[in-house]
Parts: sequence; structure tokens; C-alpha cells
Amino acid sequence: MLRMFMKAFAIITAVFCLIIPVSAELFLDTEVEVNADRLESFLQTTEKETGFKIAVLLTDIRFPSALDAETYAELFYNQNIGAGTSGVILLLNTHGITGQMHDAIIAKGYASQVITDSRIQRIFDNMYRYLTDEHDNDILKYEQAILDGFIPSVIHYAEKGASRNTGTILLVILVADIIIVLGFVFGVKRAYKMNPAKCAANYLNRESIYYRQKSDTYIRTYVTQVKIESSSGSGGSRGGGGRSSGSRTR
Repeated sequence: MLRMFMKAFAIITAVFCLIIPVSAELFLDTEVEVNADRLESFLQTTEKETGFKIAVLLTDIRFPSALDAETYAELFYNQNIGAGTSGVILLLNTHGITGQMHDAIIAKGYASQVITDSRIQRIFDNMYRYLTDEHDNDILKYEQAILDGFIPSVIHYAEKGASRNTGTILLVILVADIIIVLGFVFGVKRAYKMNPAKCAANYLNRESIYYRQKSDTYIRTYVTQVKIESSSGSGGSRGGGGRSSGSRTR
């Protein structure tokens, strides 16, 4: 009965959000009971401090993979918060099978420049200290992960501002390339540098000298090209700065 009520509540909430834009919202599609009023209050405070739309979805949907959880979280955000908004959604899986619980964080718009891929992984690190087997109480576990892991991390990075890691990496790569090229040029010049010609008549007996003509003919030459990949990894936003994402499996 409780299960049916929670499902109906989630559907009604979703329909309501399509009519009236929401922000700082907690969505429940799970049998895990949490203090919804307390969580929503903190989410609203976080939204005021960061300027981002903040959403948390607790669900027991069994996703086949972490990537599926990311896809679902982004679709949920677009439908309920707004595809063109700047915000962050946290999806926490609660179905309780170890190794098959997939969590995801998606940041959209300007928020993706602040909550980057690499920072999302750090947020997971801060949250996962509470999502362990040591915390048997589901209410305490998920509330602490949100209140003590997710929310403080989002506020911290919002105060820190947009990540400049990508620009720093590109600068380091450029400097390294210049050093390699200069080293190669000077190395080749040094290797082929010729000493002043000496007069052979000072060392050789003219009567014992035989001249032979010799030349080097190159049938073919080889040039090795190496493609230098720029590292995007989980260190920055993707899609022109409009999206960043990350996921974990517990």
C-alpha cells in the first residue's frame, strides 16, 4: 500500500512540475523513508546560496548500468526542472543489492562549469563515506549522504567558481610541445654539425690514393606521426560547457 502511494505521489509531483517550474526539490520513488521536509529545506537553502536549481531523486529503479542511471537522471532533470536551466540533480539508488546500485550526478548549464566531471567524482567521495555497510539505518545513511556529503560539496564548489583545470592542462601541454620541438631541432643540428675540412695532402701519400665515387640513394623515407590527445577525462564539462556528469556503483 505504501509502495503504491509513493508511486502515485511521484507521478502527481512530476505532472505538477510540468505545469509549475520547481526548484530545490526532493523526489521520492522508493520505499526508504526519509525526513523529506528537512531535506527540502536544506536543498532550498543550497539553491539560494549557489543560484543553481537543485534536485535530489531517491529511487529503487534497477538500472542495468551506471550509464543508464546517468541517462535517466538527465531525462528526469530536463522534464521536471528544465533542460535550459542551470542546476544539479543527484540520483541515489536505494534498491539495496550490493554491486547493482548505480548513483549519478548531472550538472546542466553554467552549473556544469562549476560542478565538473572531476568535481562530481570528489562529491561522490564525500558522499560515499556515509553510504557504507557500517550505516545500517537507511534513513540515516541517505540523509547524511545528502546533508553532509552532497550539499556542502555543491556549496563549496559554487563558492570556488568555475574550474580552470582544463585551461591549465592545455597550457602545460602547449609548453611541453614547444620544449620537445626545440629539443628535437637543436638535437638534429648538433648531430649533423660538420667540422672544418682538413687538407688530406698533409696526411696521405699521393701515390697510394685511389678515388672512388660513392653516393647514398634513399629508396623511401618514413615519417612517424603521433596524435596527441587532449585529456578530457572527468576533469571538465562536456557539450560546449552545457553538461557534466558522473556516476558510481555501490
